[in-house]
Amino acid sequence: MCLRFDDKTKISMAPPGLRLKYDVWSGVPKSPWEKHEELKGTDSFRSILPLIRVANVFGLVPLSATNGSFRFAWLSFRTAYAAVVLLMLASFVVVRILSVFVATERQDDWVRLFTSTAFYSLAALGALLLYNLSRKLPEVCARWSQLESRLAVKGSARVVVVVILAVVLVSATGETVASMFFSLSGNCTGDFWVFLRCYVKSGHEYEIDLLGYSDAMGLVILFINKYATFIWNFIDIFVSCVALILLRHIRLYNARVEDGYLRWTGKDWRNTREDHLNLLRLVNSINEVFGPIILQSYVTNLLFTTVQLYLGIRPRSDKDITTRLYLTWSFLHLLGRLLLVSLSCTAVYEASKKSMICILNVPVDNYNVDVWRLQHQVQEQEIGLTGYGFFLVNKSFILAVSVFRPFSFYSNHEETRSSAVLSRCRGDKGSLSGRVSSWLRLFVPAVGKIRRRGLFVVEVKVVEFPGQPIWRPLMVKPAALWYLPATNSMTISPLSGNGTIPET
Repeated sequence: MCLRFDDKTKISMAPPGLRLKYDVWSGVPKSPWEKHEELKGTDSFRSILPLIRVANVFGLVPLSATNGSFRFAWLSFRTAYAAVVLLMLASFVVVRILSVFVATERQDDWVRLFTSTAFYSLAALGALLLYNLSRKLPEVCARWSQLESRLAVKGSARVVVVVILAVVLVSATGETVASMFFSLSGNCTGDFWVFLRCYVKSGHEYEIDLLGYSDAMGLVILFINKYATFIWNFIDIFVSCVALILLRHIRLYNARVEDGYLRWTGKDWRNTREDHLNLLRLVNSINEVFGPIILQSYVTNLLFTTVQLYLGIRPRSDKDITTRLYLTWSFLHLLGRLLLVSLSCTAVYEASKKSMICILNVPVDNYNVDVWRLQHQVQEQEIGLTGYGFFLVNKSFILAVSVFRPFSFYSNHEETRSSAVLSRCRGDKGSLSGRVSSWLRLFVPAVGKIRRRGLFVVEVKVVEFPGQPIWRPLMVKPAALWYLPATNSMTISPLSGNGTIPET
């Protein structure tokens, strides 16, 4: 029931919580759900909003949603909460490094020591990058919304984002709980505080030796560990979801080109070229904002995937079925996240090139200068996500990463197995040949033995079928590596011209 006061205003008699809104000019009722901010805005805003809401709970990405757009404010609770989280993580990293330097006599397991320190350091860096991202994201989303209005985007990728968020976080929760039991040592049966003491002392003994243990300290370390774990997983979710949203809009652009390239005239092609140029500018803005966290995502995932693979195959005296299941789950979880980020970012690059097929098939009567300019834009300007300009995520990059990682792991594993052979050239741990020998393993996988010949010269023993084993000299300097044949003492240096070595 409605009461009419004049021709331009209506008031509903429904309860305040369910009251409908009316347009003051047309009198047409609007949806009662429009009072919720999260249902306003464009596709990019509605799809990214669930990620921002979850990040706000953990003190990350301090953005608020207002009238269908994001807003960053320095004087707000979210920003202060994010600053506290960042300060907490940074302080713990400093404590971690100091405790490691103080307890030098206990540094026996270098894998565990290095990975733990890198884990918290990368988490603090991730929190800092997300804090910096929150200042620039509103501007990127505003530009994104303008592009969506030109493309007439309908629907939303919100459901896909929520599904990815739920699946990855559920898997990460299970993997984190399993890792807590995996890292325990000794008998830890009892209440929660006994379990907490065992967990903290088994995984953070350096910090405990420096600061001492108390229940409050144990809770702080536990919360910091879980915050770092969430940041590690959230960065991958954020990057992959942004890539999928961008992929959806590129596909809409391709569909529009495919639908009209046979009948478009000059004005239509001009608008299409401008849309492609706006899309290129948007991707450049996204790379400027998300490039650092894409770079960190790959560095972190490649590092810990290799570590988990190493822990899974190295000999252990207590490798029971539970340990094997955890190591397998953890490795698959890391590998799945790496594939999610890689495939979603690669799909953006691949989709950006598909419109070229339609452009090359434009009829001669409709070909004009705008078609020619659009063709050169698509060919010469790459639309894809990059790791802060260091690499473009495409299929070639994925292939290079997938080949390098097993190769480097294989080389390091072979070095461990051949430590007795290499010990003759290593000398003490800080010698030049000791540092060089492990490096050579990365470039010369066929090396059987290495021996030192002079200050900057070592020799490697290789087997060339069907010949006999021969020694090949290698000259090592801080800036270059020379590969010299056994019959000639001269080679071309990649940096400083010709170089000589002593006769072998």
